[in-house]
Amino acid sequence: MKIIKIISGGQTGADIAGLQAARACNVETGGTAPYGYKTELGSNILLKTMYGLTESKSESYIPRTYQNVLHSDMTLWFGRTNSAGFKTTFKAIGMYKKDWHEVTDRLDIGDLLDWIEWYFGDQKIIINVAGNRKSGNPDIEETVYKYMVEFLNTSQKQL
Repeated sequence: MKIIKIISGGQTGADIAGLQAARACNVETGGTAPYGYKTELGSNILLKTMYGLTESKSESYIPRTYQNVLHSDMTLWFGRTNSAGFKTTFKAIGMYKKDWHEVTDRLDIGDLLDWIEWYFGDQKIIINVAGNRKSGNPDIEETVYKYMVEFLNTSQKQL
């Protein structure tokens, strides 16, 4: 198994932290953002220029969520699971029959990597990082960034 790309929708919080961690670990980034690279803080053109996201034809978050699930092999979800974002992501996961894991402080990185290696074997994989936005979960960016840096660094050592 080789993680070749991290994608997300570019929202504040979990999404942007996943992209930042990937860049810090020299892993390719991308994904689909709402039209105009919309986030809760306004337009963020860095999603295109720095992280390689493309924009959806819609300003709605729903189409980009479906696109990111479709164009990944699995989704890592960070944060509360009672949000509208989780419900939309979970529907997309079911529709496209994709794998996903809820990342909590109890999910050991080694165990997750072992499962991914067992499930995907030698396949090159793309992971969608999704979760709560910063306004609803103020600590989420730091939590996701730290987890993803350790996750990606550990996965690169196992190659």
